[in-house]
Amino acid sequence: MANVAVVVASGFEQGEMTILCKVLAQAGHRVVVVSPKKHSVRAWDNTHWNGDIPVDVAAIDAEAQDFAALVLPGGLIGADTLRADDFIIGLVRDAATQGKPVAALGHAVWVLIEAGLAKGRLMTSAPAIRSDAVHAGADWQDAAAVEDGKVVTGRHGHDVNSFADLVVNVVGR
Repeated sequence: MANVAVVVASGFEQGEMTILCKVLAQAGHRVVVVSPKKHSVRAWDNTHWNGDIPVDVAAIDAEAQDFAALVLPGGLIGADTLRADDFIIGLVRDAATQGKPVAALGHAVWVLIEAGLAKGRLMTSAPAIRSDAVHAGADWQDAAAVEDGKVVTGRHGHDVNSFADLVVNVVGR
C-alpha cells in the first residue's frame, strides 16, 4: 500500500476530493491529507463552506520521499492558498524532481505552474486559468485529463472521474 498525498487548503472542492480519495483507496493506496494548516481544513461544496476534515501532515513537515504521488483536488480558494505556500511549492517541486506522479485538477494547476512544472508540457486546467498555463509555457489542451510524463492535469470537477482514473493509472506504473 503506497502513501499518496492529497494536498489541500481550505476552499478545496469537497466533491472532487471525495471521489479522488475513494478511487485511490479502491486502488489500494493510503490517502494522506497534507495541508499548510496543521489540524484541519474546511471544504467548499460548490457554493458554500462545508465541514472540516483533519490534516494528517502539515506541509512544513511533509517530505516528497514519504509519498508515491501527490494529488491536488481543485477549488479556486484552496488552490490560490496552496500556490502561495513555499512549503507546498517545495513539496510539489521535490516530488516532480524525484520522478513521482504529481496531479492537479482545475485551479490546482496553478500550483504546478508556480512550481515550474508547466514549461514545455501538455496540460489542461480550469478554462479560466488557461492563459496562466500558456504564459508559463504549457501546451494547453481542452481535454478532461492530460498526462505528460508523470504530470497529470484535469480540466474541472465535471471531469473528476476521468482525471481520477488517469491518476490511478499513472501512480500504478
